[in-house]
Amino acid sequence: MWRYLRKPEAGRYQPRPPRPSKLDGHKDYIAGRMAAAAPDAIPVSVLLAECRERGYAGGYTTLKLFVASLRPAAPPEPVVRFETDPGRQMQVDWAVIRRGADRLSVFVATLGWSRAAYVEFVGVERVETLMSATSAPSWPSAGCRARFSTTTSRRW
Repeated sequence: MWRYLRKPEAGRYQPRPPRPSKLDGHKDYIAGRMAAAAPDAIPVSVLLAECRERGYAGGYTTLKLFVASLRPAAPPEPVVRFETDPGRQMQVDWAVIRRGADRLSVFVATLGWSRAAYVEFVGVERVETLMSATSAPSWPSAGCRARFSTTTSRRW
């Protein structure tokens, strides 16, 4: 084994040549039909019927995968940012850090406009804890009483 690893001229595995496909004789025809119909798309079932008339003996899935490789990739959807006015929205959430008898949770609040965040570790997840955490003097939440947005579905 070491003899093969040390010598660069030793035989190495090469990628296998591509296997012939039932679709090989029809790829140029399909690419031409797709280009002629652009920007409209031809259904794969129509192409399958046309290729069968021309002697194609393969299946629908093989043709569908080849046609999908020819179609241009769809552009990604633009990201629509959700903007709020200063002091209009705050997102709050709870997470459990430790379960059991000595439970530990974390309260996280983020102001919608400035993205200022506040984190407080608490022992209980109650409305009283929520109200005291959102009015903590150590962060700029003043004036943000209009709307809370939570990412979990809690029943208060």
